[in-house]
Amino acid sequence: MKAIERAKTHFAQQDVKVIKVPEWGEEDSPLEIYAKPLTLSETSKLYKMSKNDDLTMMAYVLMGMMGVHTKPWLTARPVLASIQP
Repeated sequence: MKAIERAKTHFAQQDVKVIKVPEWGEEDSPLEIYAKPLTLSETSKLYKMSKNDDLTMMAYVLMGMMGVHTKPWLTARPVLASIQP
């Protein structure tokens, strides 16, 4: 098997991670965010959208993990203005 095939197989086998955020959940349970590692293509898109600003990139990643996929460039500004790192 070629190295690229091994890399693809390894990436495909990565588990979904669950991030629990008690502060954002309901009274009886934390918000659970499910995420898989980003592909190189997704990472490239994030870099382009964030213009090398780490906090903007973090906002885009959070929004993506929470299912906000439509026009993220319009929704990132309120997230950045209202959430503390």
